[in-house]
Amino acid sequence: MDASSAAGNPTSTSAGNPTSTTGIGSSSSGLPGTLCDNLCAKASELMCPNTDQCLTECTTHLTGPCLSEITAYFQCYVDFATSCALPPQCDDELQLVELCESGPCGPQACSGGGSSGGQTFCECSTTCGMSTYLASCQTFGSDGKCTCFINNMVVGECEEQNPTCFVFDGCCSQFF
Repeated sequence: MDASSAAGNPTSTSAGNPTSTTGIGSSSSGLPGTLCDNLCAKASELMCPNTDQCLTECTTHLTGPCLSEITAYFQCYVDFATSCALPPQCDDELQLVELCESGPCGPQACSGGGSSGGQTFCECSTTCGMSTYLASCQTFGSDGKCTCFINNMVVGECEEQNPTCFVFDGCCSQFF
């Protein structure tokens, strides 16, 4: 996630109510207004692209279970940015946001079966935070081919002998 993304560049965070920034007051740098006002003013001052939707994007990101991590990350950007790129001082805040957004993984669910022709198939999926990972494999004898998905979008294909279909143990793990 890029703090300048709140200035109009897309990211993958939870959507929410734009009024969720109520109560987030002035920054520690002394600038008046909400954190989103300060972030967007900083992005505009630095001439970052796509600042026309900054306030909408920012308030959308300041919701959900990762609010405190995202708030700290955006505040760090306001305090230390000298360009549109993430200041190195904010690396720790970014890691905390990414860790929070990925969340713990739920149980892995698997299904599968075979046919009289020797072809077998299996699928395993698990959800980690806001992402669902799926490995869908077919075998012909011992030769297997798997299609790998994140949030129902194909992210890769791979081949392995006797595929396991397990999301993070099989050949699809290279794409996750």
